[in-house]
Amino acid sequence: MMVFHFFQEAGIPIDMVGGVSIGALMGALWCAEKNVTTMTQKAREWSKVCSVSFCLCVALLFNLKKAEI
Repeated sequence: MMVFHFFQEAGIPIDMVGGVSIGALMGALWCAEKNVTTMTQKAREWSKVCSVSFCLCVALLFNLKKAEI
């Protein structure tokens, strides 16, 4: 996200965005928001959702109870 911030501060326009894995997600966020602060907030929201989803998958996979996660 810092790259977008530095480009914005320097006044360098971003004409195309591409990425792989997490870079693709950040690029998609940039295309949707074009605001570093909002982009950061959305990335944090996604991170929380992914963390919870991962824990639920592990719990289901290993048949764990909530207290064991």
